[in-house]
Formats: sequence, structure tokens, C-alpha cells
Amino acid sequence: MGVEKRTRRLIPLIARKLVSGESLPNNQREILFRLTLHGRETFDAHRAFDNQMERGFVQFLRRYTADELRLLVRVLSEAADASFVSLGGQPASAE
Repeated sequence: MGVEKRTRRLIPLIARKLVSGESLPNNQREILFRLTLHGRETFDAHRAFDNQMERGFVQFLRRYTADELRLLVRVLSEAADASFVSLGGQPASAE
């Protein structure tokens, strides 16, 4: 993704006062973006939520043995690769 596209993606954050931008004194084309106080608070809250979710998920997975988790990974991986749709009236091929 190019710099211009990334910069455009910051516009809503600037409008919500989560990010501020300022031109550099020696180069008006370059803009320095920073989190505002509200942006930092939002970032910290999001990070805390992510950490809490990860701890809960790890605690949940500890109920299962390594063999059970390997089976779960295999089933989900095969399900992601499988085609459950019959195209043109033809059944999906069995592997």
C-alpha cells in the first residue's frame, strides 16, 4: 500500500481527533502524524482489551490436550480447504 493511500486512511482518525498531523518545517511535503491524548487512550484501551482476550483464549485452550488441539487444527484446516458447494449440479469431488 502506498504512502498516499495510507495517509488517506488517517483522515477519519484525524477528524475524530485520534491522530494529529503537522508538516515538517524543512519539508512541507512530509507530514508527521502523532497520536493525540485521546488517540493514545484509545490505543491503550484497545491493547488492554486484546491482552485480556488473549489471556482468556489461552485459558480456554488449556482445557484440551495437545492431541485434541492437533485434531482441531486438522479439522479446521481441512474444512477451510474443502468445497461444500456443488457447482453446476455436479457433486464436489471426494479426495
